[in-house]
Amino acid sequence: MIAEERNYVLGAIVRAHGGIDELFVSLWNSNKPDRQMDKEDSEEDCCDPANRKESPYEILNFDINEKGPAYTWLDQGADELLDSD
Repeated sequence: MIAEERNYVLGAIVRAHGGIDELFVSLWNSNKPDRQMDKEDSEEDCCDPANRKESPYEILNFDINEKGPAYTWLDQGADELLDSD
């Protein structure tokens, strides 16, 4: 039942974001904080690449070996990754 609806749900999410690229960029940055450096933050916390949102250009054009499999999975229909047993 879930597998039958996967394409419908994925299609709706892709359309809502404006396309696969936009959805991927949103998902890639989803675990990064939306903030500028606060006075309490150290420069290391603020400037650590792991703590900053990347631009769409950076996400789609750099570190392809790291990001490529996730993008391909999404682009090919986001098939189930884990057994449901």
